[in-house]
Amino acid sequence: MTGVKICRLMASASCGEGREGCIENESRIDRLSSLPDEVVHHIFSLSCATKLDILDIKDLTLFSCVSKRCRQLVLSTPTLRFDLFPCHTSTCKDRLKFISSLDRLLAHRGNNKLQLFIISWYSYCSEEGQCFPDDERFRVLTWVNNVLVRCKVETLYLYMEDVCIANDDNLVALPTCIFHAESLRSLMVEFDCKIQVPSFAFSSNLKYLELTSVTIVDEGFFKWISCCCNCIEQLYLDDVYGPKSITIQSSSLKSFRFESSYSSELSQLHISGEKLKELSIEWTFDSPMEISLYMFTPNLEKINWFGNLMNHLNLGKFVCLEEAEIGLQPAGDDWNNVFQVLCSLRGAKDVILTEQLIKTSRFNTEFWAEFWEQDPAFFNELQEFTIELWEGSNGIELARYILEHAQNLEKMVIVHLPRHSDVEMVVSKSKMISNATLVFKSVPHHIDP
Repeated sequence: MTGVKICRLMASASCGEGREGCIENESRIDRLSSLPDEVVHHIFSLSCATKLDILDIKDLTLFSCVSKRCRQLVLSTPTLRFDLFPCHTSTCKDRLKFISSLDRLLAHRGNNKLQLFIISWYSYCSEEGQCFPDDERFRVLTWVNNVLVRCKVETLYLYMEDVCIANDDNLVALPTCIFHAESLRSLMVEFDCKIQVPSFAFSSNLKYLELTSVTIVDEGFFKWISCCCNCIEQLYLDDVYGPKSITIQSSSLKSFRFESSYSSELSQLHISGEKLKELSIEWTFDSPMEISLYMFTPNLEKINWFGNLMNHLNLGKFVCLEEAEIGLQPAGDDWNNVFQVLCSLRGAKDVILTEQLIKTSRFNTEFWAEFWEQDPAFFNELQEFTIELWEGSNGIELARYILEHAQNLEKMVIVHLPRHSDVEMVVSKSKMISNATLVFKSVPHHIDP
């Protein structure tokens, strides 16, 4: 719902306040002025597609000009979104004027509670250069500091981007008091900043924490998460820089996502949580020799694992595993670690494997026969199985073996390139002794995970 539509919706409210140019119509019924603020706020929220899709500051400004009633609603809105893009201001002077107006808005709203506070901030690049980037960062973080406690913010999303400077080594420090805010339940930070270790003297009520493109100054930050975030249920770390080792031990964590690219110096990831149900890892690196992964997640139900396969693995046992999607790239003929990964999937009912994992030379028919004798649970519990056969090879042998030996298999999906249509004929021979539904998907090109 745009600001123009909101103004039209509330036009009847402005007529009741005697504004100039408004003609009173006795037949008009003012349905909104008599409603409580929270009801009107809820009506506006119904027009938003997602939780983060809320009215921005431009919409609220237009809305507040309709009447005093609308202005009061803006100052008491439980959701606030500050979006500032370069196209919003033509000069540095206009930009400073806009920022000052946001200062006044936050000052006038007083202690009205904020359920959701979103800041998406882009620097402005003029012919003379950037408009006071350090001052703007300071102003934004000052807003967060002042509003977080006073308005009891529950969800905070903070995004900033310098569009003028490609590499900015002057990282701003995220105030650690953010992590101690008693009301805060969800925190999303996505910009180049540095995060220091919060005080261990204060616990956190965070349930959701998502950090993207941040630099962790000290590995003790993850110890703070383990010790002080006793309510944390979802933790997402995407391209986090700085630490060489990450250790998370949580008794409340239910979902964990980790993404790390080649540019990271991280070499060790340890994740431990008995309540963890969903795990997603996408980790790419140059050499697997120095990389280690340790997991103690016995009650894991779903795992998505992509990237490179490291040399040092300790996956533990997945007692409750239901779904697994594995798209790992082994180093050379590293069949020992591939074997360990496959053994960890025993009991899973729905498994998706990409061909990179099983293309090593040892994975032929004899290997799968030996594997079945040692660990029949991997085959016996399977109900759905998907495999990608971009180059044919050993994946065909695995598909055939599963069709012939997985007694509870209900469906198998084989994804292949059009030029490998002979895969269908080869695998279909094994279908004659299986009751499973066999589905072939021919795609025009290799699909990256």
